[in-house]
Amino acid sequence: MADLVITLAHHENNENNVTLAFPMGIKALEKGHTAGFTITFTRCSLG
Repeated sequence: MADLVITLAHHENNENNVTLAFPMGIKALEKGHTAGFTITFTRCSLG
């Protein structure tokens, strides 16, 4: 299991979610921690 788990969920096209999440994960890795990302969607179209 990762020391830091970041979950990104789509909500109203808020680009700040990704802007904050990735630097947080990178900082955790730089400090020797493990990091994991999960991405969730409320709906998706496959065709």
